[in-house]
Amino acid sequence: ALRVTGPGLAGLQPGLSAAKEAVMRAHAAAKYVGHDASHTPVTVLKQGWLVTYAHGKHEEWELGTTVLVWLNNGSGDRRIPVSATVQYKSNAPRFDYVLLRVEGEWGERDTPVLDPGVTRFEPYVLVGASAPGDPHSTRHGSMLSTRLDENGHMKGDTPAAEGDSGGGCFLLSTGALFAICVACSDQQSSLLPITLPLAMAAELEAAEAAARQQQMPQQAGHG
Repeated sequence: ALRVTGPGLAGLQPGLSAAKEAVMRAHAAAKYVGHDASHTPVTVLKQGWLVTYAHGKHEEWELGTTVLVWLNNGSGDRRIPVSATVQYKSNAPRFDYVLLRVEGEWGERDTPVLDPGVTRFEPYVLVGASAPGDPHSTRHGSMLSTRLDENGHMKGDTPAAEGDSGGGCFLLSTGALFAICVACSDQQSSLLPITLPLAMAAELEAAEAAARQQQMPQQAGHG
């Protein structure tokens, strides 16, 4: 399976019980999930890039819209607001995600390890914001299907609630981010594989680099 690595989570202490390890994985993963002004989850995809859902409260967002997102400050549990701009939007129900790019310096914020190689029945933790009064909520589940449905989503058995869409899904075995939750019901959640927003972010970066290259000869000619 394709594995995209990054700084990610530090290794856990050997000899931990499964229950203790699950709690620690969930706590460590929570620093990669922030929230917007409506307290809906926004997940760190990679340095400078965030991903969340496109339906509901985010339907009014358009390309170029600037929003405030509260992210972990990189040195503790405190979240601070940063400005981010909508770079791409795939409206629901197909894919149903928004790519945001953080304005200014990324700073010391960590980024998650990315691993799209999830398998059926593999356990994971969903970090959302469905717990009133708490900065985040965690729900544990297992993969029901890794085959993409007509909307490009996988299925997990987390009984997600309102406020969980946009939250990151992290493998319990490694803490790696493999999907974000984009829809939920009483029995299951629809999960968007990170490969889709990751590929789109790379495409946007490549287009931006090509545009800069085209401008360089023009600027040199005017020099």
